[in-house]
Amino acid sequence: MISIAKILLAHAAKYPQMQVQDAVKLIYQNEFGAEHFACDETSSLSRLSEEVASLPEGAFTPLFESIGNGAVRLNLAACESSGLSSGLSLCTINRMFLAQTGTAAGSERSFGRKLAVLLSLSERGLLPYNKSDVEDSIQAYRSAGVRPISHSGVYKQAYSPAYRVIGAQFRKYAKIFMKIDRLLMEQQTVNVAIDGMCCAGKTTLARLLSQIYDCNVLHMDDFFLPAELRTKERLFSPGGNIHYERFEDQVLKGLKSSGDFAYQRYDCDTMQLSAPVVISRKRLNIVEGVYCLRPEWVPVYDLKIFLSTGPKRQRSRVLRRCGSTALQERFLTEWIPLENRYFETFNIREGCDLKYYS
Repeated sequence: MISIAKILLAHAAKYPQMQVQDAVKLIYQNEFGAEHFACDETSSLSRLSEEVASLPEGAFTPLFESIGNGAVRLNLAACESSGLSSGLSLCTINRMFLAQTGTAAGSERSFGRKLAVLLSLSERGLLPYNKSDVEDSIQAYRSAGVRPISHSGVYKQAYSPAYRVIGAQFRKYAKIFMKIDRLLMEQQTVNVAIDGMCCAGKTTLARLLSQIYDCNVLHMDDFFLPAELRTKERLFSPGGNIHYERFEDQVLKGLKSSGDFAYQRYDCDTMQLSAPVVISRKRLNIVEGVYCLRPEWVPVYDLKIFLSTGPKRQRSRVLRRCGSTALQERFLTEWIPLENRYFETFNIREGCDLKYYS
């Protein structure tokens, strides 16, 4: 994690007109995240649209700027009236902002330590502020209570700041959001596949997308291969370690239809199928899990994503997930080799539109 000292120094170098007030605002956002402007989605989107429409022409700034502690500033100067030129819609930006609002677990004690870093950097001449001015500014700020503040007039005049504070995880997967937004503008229904290595973050990514979009999320784990089908011949076939016949019959047919559909989840504890789960028709459908990109299924998807991770990290994550070395060993010696064979046989990674390593 980048220290607050490095964040302050980087912003001071990039924005030489940054005042003490702006440094305090930066520290506040680093500690508490997007704590201000919290309101309902409609009002927040209206405010965002008005702010984008009022931006000066010709302004240039990078899409994202790190403020540390798992947060970034998404600069609106990269926006056009209909959304970001990069492909993000204002609705998506707004939901990213609202998803981050109020989630930071900051504390006044930690905030105070970071203010002390600001004072120390100024005292050592690493920031262009007089020590006594910094002390007076911090005292005046704290006497009114720890709270969000605006940028200084000098900073506003020099840089016309306009941004939203969002989680850094959205920056990591920004291309996915851009592509989904563009696809939703171009077609009525969008199907996304998230395939990849065990413990590489497929479910986590699907959950992140579901925070922003009204979508269906379907899990390949629900189609675990029943014991009676786990023959040597079946497992020898690349991609055979999944009940693909049932997935085709219950899910793929449903995704191709124009209405609601239902499927059953396989319970590994009871080794039985659940009662049918009804899936309402939605414009965006996400299928996550290894084996979701069998070659015959590829035409169904509009966006294909592959996630990978290193062997040491995968091993530690498997152990953390399983909670026992016995189950971990089964992952390592049985299931992961089958997954790798599927990846290599069908060139799954190479056939994906976007690839991420975590």
